[in-house]
Amino acid sequence: MKKGQQFSFEIVSAFAGYTPTGFQGFYIHDEMLSIPKEERKTETIDNIQRVAADRAYDDSIRMVDSIAAVAAVEAEMAAERAARVVTAPKYPGGTNALYAFLRENMCKPQIAIETAGYGTTTVQFIVTRNGEVVGADYKRRCNERVDKEVLRLVNMLSGWTPATKGGKPCDAVVQISMSIFPSFNASAQFVGVR
Repeated sequence: MKKGQQFSFEIVSAFAGYTPTGFQGFYIHDEMLSIPKEERKTETIDNIQRVAADRAYDDSIRMVDSIAAVAAVEAEMAAERAARVVTAPKYPGGTNALYAFLRENMCKPQIAIETAGYGTTTVQFIVTRNGEVVGADYKRRCNERVDKEVLRLVNMLSGWTPATKGGKPCDAVVQISMSIFPSFNASAQFVGVR
């Protein structure tokens, strides 16, 4: 295309609308034509450098803002997760020590017909935030003498490390199931916090 020569082009708009009445065309003028080549090149490079620097600065500000926002949201989510974290109470020495204590301290009750003692007794209790056992009561019964022995053993348990919720000690519900006949068997289950 040469200076003074006619040309045509089509402009496509992304917006719906109508052409104003009497519209006949565009006049295109390039202010750069009046600037000598060397000056134009320098100004263009300066412009490009300035625009690039401005864009980089704006992008870095946006990035810092978004990083700070993401960090704030992540910190808030971590705090919420930590507040929901629950740890079960722990018997001194762990679960194996608990079972060993029950086995060693069990007094096998005298039952007229041994098979009458077959079955499992389940006792539910609370381990307080101080590590004490309170409120022991039957959830499932087997035989009066076996039931009493299991309850006696549960009430002897002490020195628990309390449960925690959100890092703070709290009361927790625990169940211990025990069978004595034909042989000793026990299991402990953490039910939940209060």
